[in-house]
Amino acid sequence: MNTLLYCLDVLKIKEDSEVYRNAQKLPIESENKWINATKIIANASVGYTFSQSQLADFLTLATKGIEEGTDN
Repeated sequence: MNTLLYCLDVLKIKEDSEVYRNAQKLPIESENKWINATKIIANASVGYTFSQSQLADFLTLATKGIEEGTDN
């Protein structure tokens, strides 16, 4: 859950936004905390338009999950 909150903070998605509230409700599905956080945010943000900087940050966060998965 801390990773999800960190990712929402990096993306500057505020606590009072619909995306933030939706992200808090979605279940954890993956053991990889970075992939899980980005997947939850993607699912929670249907209809939300990310800014260009948010998209760049989102992709950076997603690569952390890929890097973590290849360390095994």
